[in-house]
Amino acid sequence: MSSVLSLFLLWSASAHAFPEMIRSGYVNCVSCHISPGGGGVLNEYGRSIVREKLAMWKSPNDENKEHEYLYGAIANASIAKYLRGGGDVRAVYFLQDDANAKQARTILMQSDAEFAVVVDKVTAVGSLGADLSNTSFGGDAEFISRNHYLMYQYDDTWRVRAGRFVPTFGILTPDHAVLTKDPLRLGENHEADAIEISAVGEQWSVFATGMLGRFGDGKRAYDSGFSGQVGFAPTERLRITGNVWYGENGVGKRWLYGPSAVWGISEQWFASTEIDFIHRANMTGGYASTQKVSFEATNGLWIYALQELGRASFSTPDTEQTTVGLGLQIFPRSHFEFNVAYEYKVDKSLQADGYDFVYLMSHFYL
Repeated sequence: MSSVLSLFLLWSASAHAFPEMIRSGYVNCVSCHISPGGGGVLNEYGRSIVREKLAMWKSPNDENKEHEYLYGAIANASIAKYLRGGGDVRAVYFLQDDANAKQARTILMQSDAEFAVVVDKVTAVGSLGADLSNTSFGGDAEFISRNHYLMYQYDDTWRVRAGRFVPTFGILTPDHAVLTKDPLRLGENHEADAIEISAVGEQWSVFATGMLGRFGDGKRAYDSGFSGQVGFAPTERLRITGNVWYGENGVGKRWLYGPSAVWGISEQWFASTEIDFIHRANMTGGYASTQKVSFEATNGLWIYALQELGRASFSTPDTEQTTVGLGLQIFPRSHFEFNVAYEYKVDKSLQADGYDFVYLMSHFYL
């Protein structure tokens, strides 16, 4: 059972989200992304930052366009004035050794393309990719659109968008296996049909999202309800947020709420924390928390430590889950990312003893 659960939690959608950039003074995701909440297609400035701040090696020629969409193949075309593109191909090799089984597998997790067309104050975003979540269990791949929405930017601060996207809650991170993401049905992989109003300033940010579940999709329990986030950046390297979520689906009703923070301690050190308290109708409450500390040893090479602690029910010790881990995140050149990690996991709801989990994730983005 734990093996099947781990496979599910490894599934990841499009990511470019990299909160560690706050160490360079980027307290808001919209500095680099089309989406005000972060993730997905990068804007022109975001592309340049990937080259300057993340890539381990880059061309010494400042005019080189290797960091741009399709390596700059359409940079001089007339459509480049309006089109922003992206996409992700992601695979993982993992080794899991627990009381039930010892297994090693390589999985193609994702293959997606995403585009944004920007005309004056209106932006249209759409994606097309393959849902591969059933292929490891004998099912077929399906074509899906994870994100598609229209957004109107009233001015530099205010935006409104409607369509399918990730409702803003907590820290948007590509680490979808952490307790504060997939286990709570949050973040990428859990996009909702929604309407959102956002105001993002230099210090303050506010997101208010009305969620409508997913039209025409009864496969998973998508919430209808609302989410909200208020963020404050007292310095250019620290952002603190308060988050709230109310959702109803065929399973029941739930409230989620709690604080999160990202902190660029220095140019090399980064820390983040998120704590989500959970209340479900007619059930005792619980919580999930994730903490991460990263160190940039050299440009494009990050060493990080991860710690998680959660309990589905405060009154039931057997629902406790913990994780401690160490990893390396490597950005050898623009468009490439590798992540190798070791984690020791304990999930008392599945087995009494902990188990080892090792993985290597490879990621190529257009």
